[in-house]
Amino acid sequence: MDWKKAKTILLLVLLCTNLFMVCNLAWQVSRVKGQQRQAMNEALSLLRQEVGDFDEDLFRDLGTQPAVYRFERDRQKEEQIAQALLGDSQREDEGGGITQFRSQAGQLEFRSGGVVELTLERQPEGEGAAFYRDLLAEAGFPMEGAQADTAGGQVELTQRLPNGHLAANCVLVCQQEQGRIHIQGHWLLHTDGTKAGEGRRSYQLVMDLRAYLLQEGVSDPPEQAELIYRLRNTGDTGSLLAEPFWSVTAGGKEYTLSAVTGQALQNVEIA
Repeated sequence: MDWKKAKTILLLVLLCTNLFMVCNLAWQVSRVKGQQRQAMNEALSLLRQEVGDFDEDLFRDLGTQPAVYRFERDRQKEEQIAQALLGDSQREDEGGGITQFRSQAGQLEFRSGGVVELTLERQPEGEGAAFYRDLLAEAGFPMEGAQADTAGGQVELTQRLPNGHLAANCVLVCQQEQGRIHIQGHWLLHTDGTKAGEGRRSYQLVMDLRAYLLQEGVSDPPEQAELIYRLRNTGDTGSLLAEPFWSVTAGGKEYTLSAVTGQALQNVEIA
């Protein structure tokens, strides 16, 4: 048998096999997506029967299945930030995940759980959120997309994760105290998180929301829905988990639902 001809036939067989596998995989993915769309349509229909008409895109735009992320503490970044803000400083590791930096320029403390406390022996140069945002960004704090709110003489900065969603409890309160700059709160210094899990699918969360609203006796249609993250200390090496939840407004009241467990959340502060 001509080897060259046999080789050609073998390559064609392999090519056809690969094409079949690719087509079969694409068909399976398409089928699963179709099933999920159908399940979402049915879930939204059931919710509509309970609360009346609402904009279905409120929930479709939240995605199909949010991810859970893990963020590790970045001690090298802490050193760099301390150098940028304080210059040459004295470092003290106090145990329990607490690290302090001190110099004539002020004091900076990092603690496990993303806790930051900064005091600078200087006054703000300028007013409003722009000064604090620029100060922290130049020092190395990730500030891209951070949300700023000003009230009562202080500025609150809320962090956004790389996926664009707010981190509800990642907030820095910035203000002037006795001629000094004081900044305190929680912030991620290292935003390249790793995927640590997945939440519930969107149609499952719609059903969870329906059950929750029925339990609370809510008959008003949803007016607003947003996917937000909250950070939770894992208690091991200082790493943090960013877990998603739904924030839904109905009848002018806000309801929060874990996108991981589908259970209602209490006392979630949203900036």
